[in-house]
Amino acid sequence: MTFVKNKKDPVPQEIKESKKLSIRFVRSLFIGFSLFLMVSGPIAFYKSMHSQQQINQAQTILTREIKKQLTQSQPTPPIDSGLSQQFLTQFLRTYITLPRDQKAFEERGKQLQEQYTSFDWMEEKNTGLERTLLSSELYQISVIDGQQVGTYRIHYDLISPVVKERIVKKMDNGKELTTKEKYTDFVSQKKQILVNIPFQALPNNTFTVTAYPYFSVEPKLTGTKGLPTPHDWSTYTPVSAKQEKELHTFTQTFLQKYVSASLEDMAYLMKEPETLTGDYQIEHIQSKGYTKDKQLLVVISFSLFDKETSSSHKEDMILYVKERDNTFYIEKLTHFQGGTIK
Repeated sequence: MTFVKNKKDPVPQEIKESKKLSIRFVRSLFIGFSLFLMVSGPIAFYKSMHSQQQINQAQTILTREIKKQLTQSQPTPPIDSGLSQQFLTQFLRTYITLPRDQKAFEERGKQLQEQYTSFDWMEEKNTGLERTLLSSELYQISVIDGQQVGTYRIHYDLISPVVKERIVKKMDNGKELTTKEKYTDFVSQKKQILVNIPFQALPNNTFTVTAYPYFSVEPKLTGTKGLPTPHDWSTYTPVSAKQEKELHTFTQTFLQKYVSASLEDMAYLMKEPETLTGDYQIEHIQSKGYTKDKQLLVVISFSLFDKETSSSHKEDMILYVKERDNTFYIEKLTHFQGGTIK
């Protein structure tokens, strides 16, 4: 009898889909890489554009700053220096000439107001002196923060009345008596100084004086200085009443030293010491303090009186100051308040 052995069915083995998994993995990598390129491309482009914008902005700021520095540091003639010089020469002749006659003195004031200036002219009082322009020459025409300033070296003759005493002999009842008698004599002095005239060129070859002329001592020719731009005072904040009083006291002290102290003494008050030599006196001081962007400044108007000649004229200043040691220190000084015509 033959026995047949039943064989067990083999256990089915799970076939690994290695090839199938490899294809799926590659496909996933490809899709992921494609998505990465799609996302990173615009990001890189945006960063590139943003960097280029920053570079362009930096170049624009640098160009503007270079132009500003060049404008401040270089004496630049106006568009037509010949016409401006002709205008300034005519104005200078009228401004410097002071007639002793009252009627001629008043006519001079009207001519200055009507023909040359764009502001209310504060005329000097007629003190009886006579000033005659002997000669003038253009020293320079400069642009100081947008304000054109014509500077002339002038020689002038000043004849001023001086009260003197003399001894007079008189006969009284046959006796000779001597008495002192006061009389007015006229003294002539010849002087040389720089006169600075802030002005502006307008359309159609016209010009105007924009601020009071001011006198200055001829400096050593070592370069030029940049000064602040004209100001719109409505954008500035007035200081408190207490600080206004402190600033006015400081301003009075500074102006008295400005016409009497040495440059060494002024170094304790100013970053760039400046004085006006001569026998001058400061009168009728008006000041107003302002602040803006943490900058403290004082706007000043005053009369400069020449003791030798009894003549006077008005000048303006702006003092850029900071507080130091319970007082103030002048970081910058300008000789006009600015203001241009549009």
